[in-house]
Amino acid sequence: MFPRFFQAGLCLPTFDDQGKDADWGYVAIFEKDGRTAYFPYEVMSEWVEVPKENHSELTDETIPWIMETVKDGRDIVMCSMSDLPPEAETDKKLFELQHLKSMLIIPLSFHNKIQGFIGFDSVRVQRFWTATEIEDLHIIASIFSLIIERRETQASLEESRKTQGLYTVHPPPRYTHRLLNGRTTER
Repeated sequence: MFPRFFQAGLCLPTFDDQGKDADWGYVAIFEKDGRTAYFPYEVMSEWVEVPKENHSELTDETIPWIMETVKDGRDIVMCSMSDLPPEAETDKKLFELQHLKSMLIIPLSFHNKIQGFIGFDSVRVQRFWTATEIEDLHIIASIFSLIIERRETQASLEESRKTQGLYTVHPPPRYTHRLLNGRTTER
């Protein structure tokens, strides 16, 4: 279902053979202050004519409803702009500038806390997101959560080693294997 998914970390999914793919795909991570989301991974199709305004960073002032909804751990499934609640008026202004017709956003959770979201937007057509597509995107969100958590843990470990002066590279452990004939070998 997602033949083009991994390309530099993220690729736009193919949902069906009728050209109803998403036009924007992105991963957003919250800064430590929880008020700003930055976009380390983002891809756009050739159908996107209007670049996202300051797409590398958005705040709880530019997309307050999205930030609050995602932090509450809820998906955002918008099949048309009319699906937006009244409290999303500020967000809606940005969506109109971006010519969004439909959007699907799934929260990302790592280190046992919601720390961002993965999203797919459509600018060509209004789309209805099926339960299967939403479920598949939850799986993708889980994969990205694990990748991001692992990268952050590795970066933290490396930083800790640097500050403690632990630059020693340890050789791999040696293993002893018992063969069927009773002999042993070491690796």
